Amino acid sequence: MFDWLNAPQDCPSTALHFTKNTHLDVYPEVDPTVPANNLSGKVVVIAGTSRGIESDGMVPPFAKAGVRAIALLATDAEKLASTERKIKKINPAVDTLICPLEITWVKDAEDTFADIKAQFGHADFLWQNFQVNSKFTYLLIHAFLCQPPYPDMPTVIVNVSSWQTFFIVPQMNGYFMSKFSLDHLSTCVAAEYPSVIATSLYPGFVPTDMFREPFRTLFDHASAELIGGTAVWLCHEKTKFLSGRWIATNWDVEDLFARREEILSSEQWALGRIGVTCLASLLPTRCFGQG
Repeated sequence: MFDWLNAPQDCPSTALHFTKNTHLDVYPEVDPTVPANNLSGKVVVIAGTSRGIESDGMVPPFAKAGVRAIALLATDAEKLASTERKIKKINPAVDTLICPLEITWVKDAEDTFADIKAQFGHADFLWQNFQVNSKFTYLLIHAFLCQPPYPDMPTVIVNVSSWQTFFIVPQMNGYFMSKFSLDHLSTCVAAEYPSVIATSLYPGFVPTDMFREPFRTLFDHASAELIGGTAVWLCHEKTKFLSGRWIATNWDVEDLFARREEILSSEQWALGRIGVTCLASLLPTRCFGQG
């Protein structure tokens, strides 16, 4: 079993070392303010925006990228209102829609996207992080896929994943199974909907209010806005080669793009496909060795 207490401080970034370069903070290629990452005219739906990565990491970069509108989804209406105020401070031109909802019923997902369609016409991007609720993740993605005005309209789905998808750890397997099912769902969506870029994104160790000890003290942290900047980058057609795949936020996107033919030809990081590269095969023993 892996001994977290004796792992090196840079383990979270060096363990997932698929690209030559790695990052813990925003860098030029994922800077949402640069023209190459501009998303003007687009509508993004961000689920789980009452706290944590979504509120601190996702909302600011999309507002900075100049989207037309952001729909905020979570169970707590008061916290959603706080997130909405954050958007207006960053970019007053961004339209917003608060969507408080329960996360168990089909009708909640359908009604949410009916409201989004009524106000904005359609949504272009969906960021989804309802943690262990695999059922509502499916319902939300299904509702999103049903709302484009024409069947082959390009859309993007980014699901929050975890390195834990690839491991079995006693007493934590409920969480691990939920992440695996979500990652496999991304692969299935990408296979069935060629116009959709569906990616699972591992955020790394981010110091939000949900990030607890001993991890907060022991390891290097990734910035929240690195995640959002990477998500903004994923919302462009050039990232189609990553559809149906699992990637880590700290991987350098230029390095990834340089390896796109290799990734496509070998089916690397695509769960459930022949030739899939298992994360465990890349982890150095100094981080995840036998213990």
